[in-house]
Amino acid sequence: MKRNDNLLGGKVIDLWTRIKNRGNPHVHHVVWIENAPSFETPEGLAYIDQVIPCRLRSEEEAPDLRALVKRNQIHRHTHTCHRNNSETC
Repeated sequence: MKRNDNLLGGKVIDLWTRIKNRGNPHVHHVVWIENAPSFETPEGLAYIDQVIPCRLRSEEEAPDLRALVKRNQIHRHTHTCHRNNSETC
């Protein structure tokens, strides 16, 4: 990641990673990008949405990414959803 200046929209100047194993193993990752706008501004929010969008891309826009997200990042109910008599997943 530090070798690719365009991966996240700019040069990575620092990063922090924590690997968690509660439930499914996953990673929490914070990345500092050189000259990125403040996230407290409209420009900063637009930057975040451009680099890390929170929407499912269209088939024409990114077919491989769309298939990957649909296969791995969309919740499907299983027997563990209501464990301990929980009413929600």
